[in-house]
Amino acid sequence: VSPRTVCSASAQTICNGGTTNVALNSTVGSTTYSYTAAIFTSPTGGTITGQANGSANPIAQTLTNTGTSAGVIRYTVIPTAAGCPGSSFTVDVTVNPTATVNAVASQTLCSGAPTTAVNFSSPTTGGNIVYNWSNNNTAIGLGASGIGDILSFMATNSGLTTISGLITVTPTYTNLGGG
Repeated sequence: VSPRTVCSASAQTICNGGTTNVALNSTVGSTTYSYTAAIFTSPTGGTITGQANGSANPIAQTLTNTGTSAGVIRYTVIPTAAGCPGSSFTVDVTVNPTATVNAVASQTLCSGAPTTAVNFSSPTTGGNIVYNWSNNNTAIGLGASGIGDILSFMATNSGLTTISGLITVTPTYTNLGGG
C-alpha cells in the first residue's frame, strides 16, 4: 500500500517581469506534480501573461502584469506519489505592476522666486508608491536627490545666463505582500 502524499507550497509576490520560484514540497519522496495556471485576480486595466500549465518543480515562469494594480495567478497542483494521486492544493503568485508617475508641469522662474511644490501621483493603484528623484543641476537651488514630493524652494541662479535642472523621478511599487 502506497502512502498518501501531503504537499504544500508557499505563496509568492513578484514584480512585473519577474520569475516565479514556487517550490512544491511533499511528505513522500519522488512525488511528481501536474498543475494548471489561471488568473485568479485580474489587474486593473490589464491582464497577466506568461503563466502556463505544467509539471516542473519548482514552478518557474516569467509573468508580465500589463495593468495598474496587482494581479494574482493561482496554480492548482495535483501531486502523484507511487502512482497514487494526492489531494490537490493551490498556491497563489501575486504579480505587482510597474509603477508609473503622472507628468508634472515644468516651471520657469526668476532667481529668488519660490517654486510651486511638486506633488507626485500615479495611475498605479492598490499599493504604496515611493517616488525617488534626482536633479542634474543643484545650482537651481534644489538638492541632488530626494524621496517623495518636492517641497517649494527658492530658485537660484548666480550666473549671467539662464540655467535649468532636469528632475528624474523613479517610482517604486510595493503592496502588502511585498515585492
